[in-house]
Amino acid sequence: MPLASRIGIDTAGGGLLLPAGQQTFCRVAGLPWATAGVQVADHGSGSHNAAVVATGSSVVRIGGLPAVVAGIPASCGHVTTGSGHVEAAL
Repeated sequence: MPLASRIGIDTAGGGLLLPAGQQTFCRVAGLPWATAGVQVADHGSGSHNAAVVATGSSVVRIGGLPAVVAGIPASCGHVTTGSGHVEAAL
């Protein structure tokens, strides 16, 4: 199972997952667990500006939104990283 993607530490293509608009109550090692809709910091040009992770786990939900785990593609084509010790089903 893939590792949880955390706001402020995990990335998609080098761009950090950003906290704007994300939930804050479900945390992994003190950092918020990213959910579908998380924005990715700009990390290039074209589709790499304003990228988002639109999907997540089909099993694990946080506040009704799919939880993001390692390997989920962002709109720019890069996949998310995961860290910590929490694994979740896709």
